[in-house]
Amino acid sequence: MDKTTLNYYSSSFKGEKKNLPVDDIQIRYILKYISGDQTISVLDAGCGDGRFGDKLISLGYCNTFGVDLLRHRIPSIMNYCCASIDKLPFHAESFDFIIANSVIYYLDNYEKLIKEFSRVLRYGGRVYISAHTKFSPFTLKRRVQRYFGMRRVIHLKNVTFRSSKFYKELSSRNGFEILLADGFQISFIIVPLYQFISRYCLKIFNLRLPNHPYRISSSPTMSNLKSIFSYHSILIFQKKQISAGK
Repeated sequence: MDKTTLNYYSSSFKGEKKNLPVDDIQIRYILKYISGDQTISVLDAGCGDGRFGDKLISLGYCNTFGVDLLRHRIPSIMNYCCASIDKLPFHAESFDFIIANSVIYYLDNYEKLIKEFSRVLRYGGRVYISAHTKFSPFTLKRRVQRYFGMRRVIHLKNVTFRSSKFYKELSSRNGFEILLADGFQISFIIVPLYQFISRYCLKIFNLRLPNHPYRISSSPTMSNLKSIFSYHSILIFQKKQISAGK
């Protein structure tokens, strides 16, 4: 992660943390694929202000750890250490589940990162990755904003946007099985318009509209489309067991 991006996030996470609702679409996907055994070890890699790890702890997954490059103390109830996610300070096979939310594209060496995830993950363990999609209209908008030097995308200044196919091929050649390729927020007009109206109503009339209800995909076709064109792709990989005789 470059210095500009690190400074951006350092300043962003010094304010009040946003708590995730239990119906947050990413939390729902995580809960669908994480083990029901709440004693498992979870790593929130690139945890930021700790909102995902803290949500899991509040739901009973108390053995949850966070790692990021932020040196100031984050307002989180997780165990936290300052380290790069491609050089983790943990023993091999320390975790059962890894969350990498909106962070993988900040790394220069994807191969090194996925190998490091494999190292600290137990066999049968899973990795949850979310990332901006290469072919999404949302990403096209960010490319335009970045071209004109808009501050709102300064944290994406040096990011290379990748397709879900790229991440799937990366995981497959490093000993992972692909369990899911999906995404959330595929509408480029309706959802952003509703969010704009919601903010306006809250600011002007102090009227809080209900959050837009994102849904877990119900068909493989929709999952595939959303993994390509949505705001964020969602990918779940599982570390393969060693075959007998190897």
